[in-house]
Amino acid sequence: IKEEEGLLEAIGVKLNTTRPNLLKTLENNLTRIKMLEKSINQQKLSSAKGSLEDIIKQAEVINGVKLIMARLENLDMDLLRKNVDMLKAETGSAVIALGSGKDNKAFLVIGVTADLCAKGLDAGGLIRQVAETIGGSGGGRGDFAQAGGIHPENFALAFDKLKDIIRSSV
Repeated sequence: IKEEEGLLEAIGVKLNTTRPNLLKTLENNLTRIKMLEKSINQQKLSSAKGSLEDIIKQAEVINGVKLIMARLENLDMDLLRKNVDMLKAETGSAVIALGSGKDNKAFLVIGVTADLCAKGLDAGGLIRQVAETIGGSGGGRGDFAQAGGIHPENFALAFDKLKDIIRSSV
């Protein structure tokens, strides 16, 4: 009991509060952390919007298919997904592959616009073929798929493999 009381006292000192207010202070701090994380994600998304034109300019056309590929740093899967949606809206017709390394993990997303889905391109099939390159696996729908892996250093290889798949499948 004395150990637990000592621990609660130490936690109170760290949180700059008294023992009776520990839970309320902790809840307030957690709420604040969530709000700050949300704000940071919004800033990252706004920053990414500014670089969309640069990403689109670097697109390659392979067998009549616009292929947009980019590595974006320190984004989680949700932000990658939102970037794919923004790029789809900007381009109209493309296969979009975005990767990000965060905390020694690799996140890869592939989006395929509706017109290319109708022509037989499938994001889920593409991600399953490419995900092994980043040391992981993935899946998804025809228009969007995602994968996680352990080799963020291999995005260039994954993008090269995607190019080869597009060359041979269209």
